[in-house]
Amino acid sequence: CRVVRWRTVASVASWAVKVKCQVWKMRSLRSLALLVAPSCAFRMSAPLPLRKVAMASTSASGAAPEQFCSIVPYFTVADWAAAEPGLAECVAKTKTEEGCLFYGFTRSGDKLHCREAYVDGAATAAHLANVGGTLGAMLESGAAKLDSIEIHGPAEELAKTKEAADPLGAVYFETDADGFKYIRPGAESAKGFCSIIPYFTVADWEAAEPGLAECVAKTKTEEGCLFYGFTRSGDKLHCREAYVDGAATAAHLANVGGTLGAMLESGAAKLDSIEIHGPAEELAKTKEAADPLGAVYFETDADGFSKFMV
Repeated sequence: CRVVRWRTVASVASWAVKVKCQVWKMRSLRSLALLVAPSCAFRMSAPLPLRKVAMASTSASGAAPEQFCSIVPYFTVADWAAAEPGLAECVAKTKTEEGCLFYGFTRSGDKLHCREAYVDGAATAAHLANVGGTLGAMLESGAAKLDSIEIHGPAEELAKTKEAADPLGAVYFETDADGFKYIRPGAESAKGFCSIIPYFTVADWEAAEPGLAECVAKTKTEEGCLFYGFTRSGDKLHCREAYVDGAATAAHLANVGGTLGAMLESGAAKLDSIEIHGPAEELAKTKEAADPLGAVYFETDADGFSKFMV
């Protein structure tokens, strides 16, 4: 255990919270023999068709570089009733931030995640200052504890977050240059979307690169994708990705399954964990595709919001 001191940019009294280091132990594809075909869990016997969705076209020609920042925190909640007021206050405060793209809590058992993104590093740092006192009080009360926190974004934007995020013990993931997005700031909406949160350990970056590039190229053909791109920290690889609904999420898993499966089978990388986050009715649509991967499902709270358009 170690003590992390959270100093917000605003004038907030110092406080300390113990963070119990937790390692998420997930089975790699090689250990899923009882669940999937021995060749590869990502290979699907009946690939799902790419779904056409009722939204503005997200063709590859309309893609923009994935230059935004996201915060990836996980908490363990000991008392949901005691934590609720603080969570609601964080949502209300974040709605006042012009630089927020989306924000909302997701839950799985006693685990709590905040799904959140900001237009740049300055907006990310401003958010940490804005909600710092509220989250600090909730953590001090013992209602919840912070397990981990990561900041994902371009290197130049990550640098702007370090003064606010370093005291939290943040780990920084830098975006690859070929990531893309179809979203831009827009009016507030309560409509939910789905996101996949996978983590890999890469043994051979050179061997993994062609597969990663092919995944990006394939995903650009999907009309249901909101954003997609890989981020890196040391030997850890994450894919930052979101889809309009559960059907689009399942279609994506089918679309890139063979490519990722081949990369994992080659030994260039291994899958450490994978989560699907979204509304309950949309998560149900992903289970046939995601269950064989050992996915953990996080359901969105009703008061989450987005401030983007496609």
